[in-house]
Amino acid sequence: MVVVTNPGGPKYRNMSEIIVDLKLPGITVRPLYNMIGVHCFNEVFFEDVKVHKKHLVGEKNKGFHQVLSQVDYERGGFERLMQNYPLYEGAKDIIRKNVSLKSDPVVRDKMAALDIELELGRLLVYHVAWVTDQGRIPNREAAISKHFCTRFEQKLGDFVTELLGQFGQVMPGYPETPLNGDVADSYLWSPSYTIQGGTSEILKTVIATRGLDLIFTKRKA
Repeated sequence: MVVVTNPGGPKYRNMSEIIVDLKLPGITVRPLYNMIGVHCFNEVFFEDVKVHKKHLVGEKNKGFHQVLSQVDYERGGFERLMQNYPLYEGAKDIIRKNVSLKSDPVVRDKMAALDIELELGRLLVYHVAWVTDQGRIPNREAAISKHFCTRFEQKLGDFVTELLGQFGQVMPGYPETPLNGDVADSYLWSPSYTIQGGTSEILKTVIATRGLDLIFTKRKA
């Protein structure tokens, strides 16, 4: 976790990262369930918890900058592009087997657009890996990749939901449902794609300031 270790210090240089044992006295963990009923986050409460300084991560008061570097590596992973890949393959299979869908110009156009975006996303992720291999932190590259790939995931989920109509609304667990109900599951997950790991708005700011060297100034009242 990140904690304030220099309350009177300058902004962004007064926090540190520490490793906290959740079994320490004074810590209460309460699960949070999302709208699909999945538990993947928690509320964590601390009451007079003491952590030894030997559990400091990196340098003292450099926690903010360390976290920025860490999220760059988190954002650039291939999973940002591929976690909905079964839907992509499933949609293509459904279209191939359905004559009316296969000949529908709107369906063909949307599927072709997804084909192109998948390949572009793949190249962006590879570029992040290449930058990392050069020994550089993939700051703007990871922001570009994550923003593009998570939007692709949302577009893919929207398209397959529309393609299946009412069958796209059935949750997993019903064998007669196309694609095992993964479509409805993905659709409900989709709002989190552009939030987790940094919202799209934050990523655009990173791209603008660190990729395009734009400077934002406050408006005068």
